[in-house]
Amino acid sequence: MHYIQFFMSALESFVSNNPFSTYLIVFFGMLIEGESFFLTASIFAGEGYLRWGTLVAVSLIGMLAGDCLFYELGRVTKFTRFGEWFLRRFGRANEWLNKNFASRYVRLAFVSKYIYFVNRLTPFFAGWHAFPRKSFIYIHAGAAVVWTGVMLILSHWLGLVVEFVGVRVVLRRIEFIFLALILLFMGGEYFLKRVFTRKITRNSNSERHAEFTSSE
Repeated sequence: MHYIQFFMSALESFVSNNPFSTYLIVFFGMLIEGESFFLTASIFAGEGYLRWGTLVAVSLIGMLAGDCLFYELGRVTKFTRFGEWFLRRFGRANEWLNKNFASRYVRLAFVSKYIYFVNRLTPFFAGWHAFPRKSFIYIHAGAAVVWTGVMLILSHWLGLVVEFVGVRVVLRRIEFIFLALILLFMGGEYFLKRVFTRKITRNSNSERHAEFTSSE
């Protein structure tokens, strides 16, 4: 506990003295994972160490840049040895994606923003299946805006907690805040995965049944 308190005090000092470096850290953090970076930064934005407008802009640009990075990675990877191995190993899954990926992509892009790992696999497979780049950018820009809106709502509630108990108390007990956020996101992620997996399975079974019926 003492080490966590020391780290958070050092973090507060770093953010207050190096806002530009903090924005850079948030930007690069958004390339991989967004929630923890944004919500942690929102605590300091609420205290006036960071500007909300700049934080939102940096987060949006970082998230979209991360999506584009994984998109291009998917386009390149398909024609490597890994791509050949994947096609051999998961041929049936690739067939299903070829048939259904584009038609369901808008919904997938928006929902996957709130599911760890899937949020990066989605643009990767978009590049893999040569989803139109222009449409990809429009869709993911919209998904990033919606995601940021959701995070701002969560940041508002987190700000109310900070205002009620005081920022010093929150920073000393930040491990409990992180634990609560982890449980919140894990619960939401589990729910979305269950819904999304059931929908894919149901659609896949319906398509197989239709193919079997037509073959008769």
